[in-house]
Amino acid sequence: MLALMLVWPGLAQERELGDAKERAIGQSLAREIQRQTTTIHSPPIQAYVERLVAKLDPGGTFTVDLVRNTETAANPTHEPVAIPGGALFVSAGLIEASSEEAELVGMLAHAMAHVRARHGIRQATRGQIANLSTIPLIFMGSQAGGMVPLGFIEIQRGFESQADQMAVETLVKVGYDPFSLAGYIRRMQPELSEDRQRFSPLPARAERVAAIEAEARRLSRR
Repeated sequence: MLALMLVWPGLAQERELGDAKERAIGQSLAREIQRQTTTIHSPPIQAYVERLVAKLDPGGTFTVDLVRNTETAANPTHEPVAIPGGALFVSAGLIEASSEEAELVGMLAHAMAHVRARHGIRQATRGQIANLSTIPLIFMGSQAGGMVPLGFIEIQRGFESQADQMAVETLVKVGYDPFSLAGYIRRMQPELSEDRQRFSPLPARAERVAAIEAEARRLSRR
């Protein structure tokens, strides 16, 4: 009943959020993240990541900011922070942890999928969250599960799974190995105990890898 009380008002609010408001929210969040991170000034690396993003985003929706390593217990996979409106914060840790370009592209595509599917806005409206600075938590693999209803954790896991599926589709579309994302997740996402997994917004590693590989096989047979 609590979940229904939270979701139904959120669905009504979700329909009211237009592109302009999303961009305004995104700009505010991007400024906050810029204040809290250290920017990396490296023209060659910046240009390289921008070229990869351009392959995934021919329309030029996304902008790239390179930042210092942001790995934490809440973001073990170095997932880029993707903001409504198109700001994409990519850490040096992700670049260093990627064993091949396809892995890096897969993680970029995953983060960008969150924005394309409006996950941040949907999570905020469903929870009627007043403090919009909480939106990036879902893109950073937040471990704040103990502070929100378990129903929200399930929603976040669904968002992660959908972003994985969309990323695999994108990898196939742009000509990269679709299994590369599974390889990166297998190597970088830790396997949690049952108690810790209960509060993790990420699907369990084995389950997540299996789903990515199943989608990759399905698309590879086309």
